[in-house]
Amino acid sequence: MNTNQHSYIYTYNEVDRCGYRTEIGREGKTILLKGVYDNGSQLNWSPYEKWENGVNRYRIEFDHNTDLRLIQKSDGKTLSYKDNSIYPEVKGKYCYRVHATNDKSDSSYSNWVCLYGPPVVFIPSGFTPNGDGLNDGFSLVTRFVKHGDLKEIKDFRLSVFNRWGEMIYDSYDVDESWDGRYQDKDCQQGAYIYQIRLTGIDKYILFKSGTITLLR
Repeated sequence: MNTNQHSYIYTYNEVDRCGYRTEIGREGKTILLKGVYDNGSQLNWSPYEKWENGVNRYRIEFDHNTDLRLIQKSDGKTLSYKDNSIYPEVKGKYCYRVHATNDKSDSSYSNWVCLYGPPVVFIPSGFTPNGDGLNDGFSLVTRFVKHGDLKEIKDFRLSVFNRWGEMIYDSYDVDESWDGRYQDKDCQQGAYIYQIRLTGIDKYILFKSGTITLLR
């Protein structure tokens, strides 16, 4: 049985508070959820069947770093949804499931679907390390970037150089940020060169380089 590939009809018996089981089980049909990532998560699912009055509502749930979040509600006839949201805190794939309910508060859940696209990195143009809690570090926002052994250069590396080509910051941790200091001293205001190498979940290696402005 593979609930990620097929929808199945099943029967189940009900047990009351006294422990009596019904002789004739009710039937149900599993929800099959499928999806693709194309500038957003396109989700499509098969209808849940066998409820007397049909499905009252579908809920699309998202795994936000093991915190299950409801991101969309739809009526019982809608069988698709496109999620164009960006979740900077989520490391790795975007995972979804569908939750169906009826007018009697019965529930049925689909399989999980996890999607990803090519790696993306959002790079700021500048930062202000003045301790006010706003843009105090040079940090990146990434999507669908591999988070593995941080010592593996092939996964991620961010290097910063001054105008003379001297490396003043080097990190293998995508979650770290440069605080604008070198050898325990504040760096001067101005433009600095950065080089980024990262690996996506799809194993595509992305290179980026440019300048970041340090403002004081």
